[in-house]
Amino acid sequence: MFQSANSGPHSSNATHLAVNVHGNLWVASLDSGLAHYKGQNWQVFHAWNSPLPSNNMVALTRVRNGGLWIGIYRDGLVSYDGLTWQWYHPSDSPLGSQVMNVIQKNTDGVFWIGTEHYGLQSFDG
Repeated sequence: MFQSANSGPHSSNATHLAVNVHGNLWVASLDSGLAHYKGQNWQVFHAWNSPLPSNNMVALTRVRNGGLWIGIYRDGLVSYDGLTWQWYHPSDSPLGSQVMNVIQKNTDGVFWIGTEHYGLQSFDG
């Protein structure tokens, strides 16, 4: 069992999991950022060591190209392709809510996002 006391994720509050195309595990947490497990080693992304706007991850989904989309509590969406981070905030994107509870991408490339107070939204990134 991986917990904050014995592993890379510095939180026992995992909110979502995703496995990338290489079989590596990504763990989103409610208070300690995003952790990537590569078989034996953990890499943890926080607001202070990456472009993440905060450490409060509430949604996570993997897309076909191996990238991730991350819902950040009260801070919109972040996409990560393994090299580049892109932040989508309601103030500068068509997103209506800052709180994303669930994210899924359909075969047409449209993201469906369950939000707090704004219901279901579609977003083409």
